[in-house]
Amino acid sequence: MLHATGYNKALSSHSTTSRNFIVHTSSVESSVSTSSRRVSRDGNVSGQFWVDSTCIDCDLCRRMSPSFTRAGDGSVVSKQPSSKEQRIDALQALLSCPTSSIHAEKADKAELKFAQRGLPKLVPGCSHIYHCG
Repeated sequence: MLHATGYNKALSSHSTTSRNFIVHTSSVESSVSTSSRRVSRDGNVSGQFWVDSTCIDCDLCRRMSPSFTRAGDGSVVSKQPSSKEQRIDALQALLSCPTSSIHAEKADKAELKFAQRGLPKLVPGCSHIYHCG
């Protein structure tokens, strides 16, 4: 069973010090299964990534990826990621979104695992503050 932190609950409850990361893909998987029930925010450009109307304007995605910008009272995808690095940044924003408002159509699971391994990620310009994912 996956724990909300992304760790396998059974593994983390043992007395060993080893922690095995397991990708918590519910955000990506739910983007496919719930995308027909979620309403895309006006202003999203067409493509793989999009933000739905449940966005609470927390600013996290805009700090993590240049693909996101503010539009009205929330975020939208203003330009689709054009490189692997930009896709990883967008996937890390997706994994970190507190309301699961970011969606990725047909996300590559290997890229998603790579993105998760990069979290927590040091906030640029800060020496002790991290985006946790």
